Amino acid sequence: MFRPLDFHWKRLLPYWISQILGGMLGGAINLGIFRSWYDLRDPNRDTLVYASTFGEYFPNPSMWSEPEDQSLMYVAECMAVEAWGAGVLMFMILVFTDPRNQALKSKDAAPFFIGFTVAMLICLYAPLQQAG
Repeated sequence: MFRPLDFHWKRLLPYWISQILGGMLGGAINLGIFRSWYDLRDPNRDTLVYASTFGEYFPNPSMWSEPEDQSLMYVAECMAVEAWGAGVLMFMILVFTDPRNQALKSKDAAPFFIGFTVAMLICLYAPLQQAG
């Protein structure tokens, strides 16, 4: 895991700071996009809808309109779908970045295909469990 020749330890703190600032910026952008959804003065608004705008939330409140419908997707099933999606993504990352793979001659295209894999996994599994 620790690779000092590839990522010097002096770059670690700026990397951490940029990750935190990037996450805060992403949250601020989401707040700006979804600000019309928030009326915190209304006690009848469902807080699950608020939570779902800032990331993954299981069960998906927009898919299961009635509380009893939420039993259609159990937590164990959600975890299995998540594990399957993570496994598919990891397999594709290893396939696209393996230097022995001759099907993808230029590894410069690997980020595109990895991103495309993420997009397809989100399209397939996000309606079920938010594809975290």
